[in-house]
Amino acid sequence: MTDSYLTLHQPAEAIYKVQGSKFIGQAFQVHSPEEATDRVSAVKQEYYDATHNCSAYQVGLGDEALFHYDDDGEPSGTAGQPIYQVIQGKELTNLVLVVTRYFGGTKLGTGGLIRAYGETARRTIESGRIIRQHLTTIFTIHTTYDDISEVMRSVDAVGAIIIDQEYGEEIDLKVSVRQARAEKFRQTVKNLTGGRVNPGV
Repeated sequence: MTDSYLTLHQPAEAIYKVQGSKFIGQAFQVHSPEEATDRVSAVKQEYYDATHNCSAYQVGLGDEALFHYDDDGEPSGTAGQPIYQVIQGKELTNLVLVVTRYFGGTKLGTGGLIRAYGETARRTIESGRIIRQHLTTIFTIHTTYDDISEVMRSVDAVGAIIIDQEYGEEIDLKVSVRQARAEKFRQTVKNLTGGRVNPGV
């Protein structure tokens, strides 16, 4: 399974108006269903006076991906699902998208709602910047000063990132490694240090 995915770099927003109704789209990068739900709740609090706050999210990759969509009182299938279909169509994940509607007095009908929610979702995503991110494994490394140069060579060899370090009588590191390179990193460290250093997760 690939260890990379597409998502939005930062929150995005767009506004779409049709026949008096105002649609406000907001998209956020998230990393769990709980975080997605919290984002939806925050938008509902922000736009507490809106007619509807419809949403969809997807988290994870491949067969392990989790998704959910909510019509929030709109006719079934007219809001949450069109939003989710845009997320799917853009091949995005780790993303929640909320579309807030203020009713303008004219009913849009089933087809009109589907188009309006889908169009708002599309504009919201296109207003942001799509990036490719990677799943990572965090290793904890305990090493001596004698072996630190070999550990650093291993870090450089796989393009890993040191996210925390403590220097005392010995050295403790936390290193972020792309999931696809995790086993190579572990073996490289062990080989270069003669088995004295064994990265743990």
